[in-house]
Amino acid sequence: MTHRLQQDREDLLKEATGLVDRVELKLDAFEESIVVGFRAAGGLSFYFGPDPVYHFNPSLKLRRIFLDGQRYKATQGNLIRLIQDPDAPNLKFSPHELSAAETADRLAQMHHRLKMLRSHLEQDRYTLLGQVPEDANSIDRLRTLLPELLLGRIADTPHADGKQP
Repeated sequence: MTHRLQQDREDLLKEATGLVDRVELKLDAFEESIVVGFRAAGGLSFYFGPDPVYHFNPSLKLRRIFLDGQRYKATQGNLIRLIQDPDAPNLKFSPHELSAAETADRLAQMHHRLKMLRSHLEQDRYTLLGQVPEDANSIDRLRTLLPELLLGRIADTPHADGKQP
């Protein structure tokens, strides 16, 4: 299963207009480049290549994950895996609540990646591949926000604005 933003990293940097500030970085610790984007309302997204992808709301709580070809969403502070129904005539997903161990595993994987990113940024061990807009202060914003993101808090809703529909 792929998600709709699985595309060339250059395209994400140029075309992900919902992310008003975005930056593409290359770190030795990761095979793929990393694209980080900030939404106008304050949320942000991390693309570690096409997979995994982590989305956070304006309160810096995890709201969605794309990991190992699986989709996850936040619901009432828990993670739900969305399983695609292959027999449905339209795209339909069935929710499957994760166990505490499964949730801890997904958060540990995210924590490891974000911690590696933080370490590389703190030590200036990265290559800036591109930034939109060119004069954005994305690296400084990341350095400031990563400690709170590393808390691993899960949102109550998967929506980008953090509000219930």
